[in-house]
Amino acid sequence: MSQRRCERRVHDGERNHSFIKMRRSLSFSLSAEAIRMHIGRFDIKRLTRRQQACDCRTPKLEVHLAGAVFLFLCRLTPATICDSNERIFMRRILDLSMTLQNDVPSDPPGYEYSIAYTSHQDTVPTLERRYPGLQASDLPNGEAFALETVNLSTHNGTHVDSPWHYSSLLEDGTKPRGIDEMPLDWFFRPGVKLDFRHLPDGYVVTAEDIERELARIDYSLRPFDIVVVNTSAAAKFGTEHYAESGCGVGREATLFLCEKGVRVVGTDAWGWDAPYKYVAERYARDGDPSIIWEGHKAGRTVEYCQIEKLRYLEQLPSHGFQIAAFPVKIFAASGGWTRAVAIFDEP
Repeated sequence: MSQRRCERRVHDGERNHSFIKMRRSLSFSLSAEAIRMHIGRFDIKRLTRRQQACDCRTPKLEVHLAGAVFLFLCRLTPATICDSNERIFMRRILDLSMTLQNDVPSDPPGYEYSIAYTSHQDTVPTLERRYPGLQASDLPNGEAFALETVNLSTHNGTHVDSPWHYSSLLEDGTKPRGIDEMPLDWFFRPGVKLDFRHLPDGYVVTAEDIERELARIDYSLRPFDIVVVNTSAAAKFGTEHYAESGCGVGREATLFLCEKGVRVVGTDAWGWDAPYKYVAERYARDGDPSIIWEGHKAGRTVEYCQIEKLRYLEQLPSHGFQIAAFPVKIFAASGGWTRAVAIFDEP
């Protein structure tokens, strides 16, 4: 068969079978179901196999058009996905981050942040200086732009701690990584929630506690799962009692998770360890310095990251979702803010 006849056969046959069929259907319906089913039926790989069988090249225009149609249709339904059996799933995103807001307590005294707001009117002189002859009356509504100046540390708000936060040296003598050096694929993984809201304030979670909770929810940890701890502190967020509420996770329990391959953990309490108030009481009684920041310091043995001051964990199931919590990239920093979310694909 000549190359020209082969090209015509592939071009005409596939065009008539897929493009025209898809076009006719879409003229009647742009529902998510119809769109995704037709995307599944238009098989670009099938075009490629047929192209190889007759030793010819499918016209570039058709392949480019197929890609353009696919991308266009995907943009019509960005929250919808379709599996290999053409079942439709709606993607739902749950915010797990606190709002940075003045006068809403989320840190102990001495750790507060502040936000200064500059209005649209306040910045008019800036534009007038930038563009000589410009007057406020020349601008829509007589306004320039709004902006905010935020004074905070990398550990205010919902944030990710890097191993550099815990120590300047790992136990093997090497330097721990800063937040800008952490692998991004650590921060978009299946999530697992451990419900420890029943544990009293100041309690230090053990490996046995974690094993018991995993058995209760019938889940076996897998490497790189993101494990988040729901504590009683969540109910006190926004009050002066928040920072000294909830349980903490001790060294033994933290290393237990790391040994299972977990590299990112999180909590809705102020910190991963038990609140300072309770650790100080134990230290005054026993004089044992190893209990100070014991969960954090476990990161000297195995590098791991922790997300602190998460929100709304009580709305999560025990598993069956993903967490995305990419930290802001700050050079050589001990932490970075994150807009953490949970992602569900629901039928």
